[in-house]
Amino acid sequence: MRIAQLLGFTTHDLRIAHLNLYGTNPVLLVEDPSPHWQEVLNGQREMACAVTPGGLLVASDESFPQMFSKGGQPANLWRWALFSEETRTVLVNWDKRWAPDLLAELRLARYRYPADDTVRALYADAVRDPALQQIVAEPSRGLNGQAHPLRHPMHGEGTARFMAARAVGVSVLTILFESAAQ
Repeated sequence: MRIAQLLGFTTHDLRIAHLNLYGTNPVLLVEDPSPHWQEVLNGQREMACAVTPGGLLVASDESFPQMFSKGGQPANLWRWALFSEETRTVLVNWDKRWAPDLLAELRLARYRYPADDTVRALYADAVRDPALQQIVAEPSRGLNGQAHPLRHPMHGEGTARFMAARAVGVSVLTILFESAAQ
């Protein structure tokens, strides 16, 4: 990494060189996300947000905050999903359907971004949390594309699919919600 920085490699150059040499993506430092994510998300039709690897909310569209009934959207999406009491109401069957996939995402973030303090703190809290301790070892596929039961405060029971795309410094999450009433 340091040699690449001394040679003036961009993140893109470093990724290409690492892929060429080793056939894998390098572990990169987290970069600051673009300030233009809010503008991108304003044009979304579905619920959407952009979060840092540690779950800090960077931007969201106007429908995303409606998913949260108590006090609006959280500052940290992953912390809300793992530790909030509200989670047990909104994320239906949290312990069986959501928590294993959330923990899989957190473990992956821990390896992708080992230098990120927010990711490390979140992982340390998850490992110490009594409700999560029994779930930590369960195998999972992660959130991306998987159907999960969700109780939307405005739209009722349904199914949510988190569709993730990674960009520099953020993951863009589009939440496809299908109401059970449809």
